[in-house]
Amino acid sequence: MTQPLLHPAQAIKNKISELTHAVQQLPPSVRKEFSRLPKEAELRFNSIAQYGISAAAATRPAAPGMVTVRHGPIEIRVKPLDLGVTGHALSAAMDTAMEEKAADDERAYGAKTRENGFASLVEWATKQGYYNSVEHQAWAKGAEARTGGRVPASWWIKFDPFGGTAGNGPDVLPQGRWPGALARIAIGHDTDWSLGRYFNVGPMKVLYRAVADPFILGIVGLVPMPLTQFGSAGIYTNPSGHIDWQVFVR
Repeated sequence: MTQPLLHPAQAIKNKISELTHAVQQLPPSVRKEFSRLPKEAELRFNSIAQYGISAAAATRPAAPGMVTVRHGPIEIRVKPLDLGVTGHALSAAMDTAMEEKAADDERAYGAKTRENGFASLVEWATKQGYYNSVEHQAWAKGAEARTGGRVPASWWIKFDPFGGTAGNGPDVLPQGRWPGALARIAIGHDTDWSLGRYFNVGPMKVLYRAVADPFILGIVGLVPMPLTQFGSAGIYTNPSGHIDWQVFVR
């Protein structure tokens, strides 16, 4: 049975508590370096709603090198990345990415998915009305554009049933679905997170096969990270969003 949406303030409080717990579980040798994360996350999440972009902003010309994707009420402008592989090598990389994503999802959400009565994240996202919805398709088309058209939207839909939403997998935050302010951040962050984690390209490639608590991996790029392993580059919650992405209401 799915849980009702929480009030934003309570949802934020719960996430900070999860982060605090995750930090406490780290080995003592690195715990001190991560100890600032809960407070930094609190400051970031408490102010994050201000990052909405008005429809009027879409009248600005796209930045040089950007391509524009329009789907339903959403307009996405993004700079394509060079994946560095084509043909059979790309097909193999996509297959490997799908397998590694499934393994990550099982570690992070498998037990919770079954506890809520669902056989898969696809089933859960479908129940929430998100899977293959207009906003899910828009995110997937933006992700396709980010890869220069080499990884199709149909693949992205299957790859991430909650792609383009803000939260922790099926735990979607208030304003985490379009047209919420958090969703506008997630459209870029989810794409680049996956490209870094599974393809070793883009501003989030520090995630490539990194081993850490799933919650900490998930917030890389959203809050400053004290460890050099993850750094603080590619913050996606600056007022103007990430430099490679622009997301608007059409």
